[in-house]
Amino acid sequence: MKSSLFASLVVSASLLAPAAVCADGVTFVRGAFAAGSERDAATDEPSLRAARRIFYNFELNNPGAPTTVNVRWTYDGRALPPQSLDVGHSAHWRLWTIIPRRAVGHTIEVTISDTAGASLHTERLELR
Repeated sequence: MKSSLFASLVVSASLLAPAAVCADGVTFVRGAFAAGSERDAATDEPSLRAARRIFYNFELNNPGAPTTVNVRWTYDGRALPPQSLDVGHSAHWRLWTIIPRRAVGHTIEVTISDTAGASLHTERLELR
């Protein structure tokens, strides 16, 4: 219960922060760690702890031409190779990215940035 409350507070705080805007106008809309890529995939701590892979499902607003964003996962402070994802013209372009779960009790962080490296959003998940 305590960790669920903490996770809710962290997510709530991140939603209150003003959205970063890429040079080409792309903004972060919303995102969540999940046990799958589907819209109704479980996001609760027990499901994430039991999952073999952790997904980060997110939406971006792209008012302009199609572009790309970079996604970088950090697992226990160790950066993994970045991924590049295409973003089309849409107010709610839905994307997902994935990391294999190696074991319980780790810190996972995902950062979404534009092609120039400016951060749009960073979110952290701690599973104990």
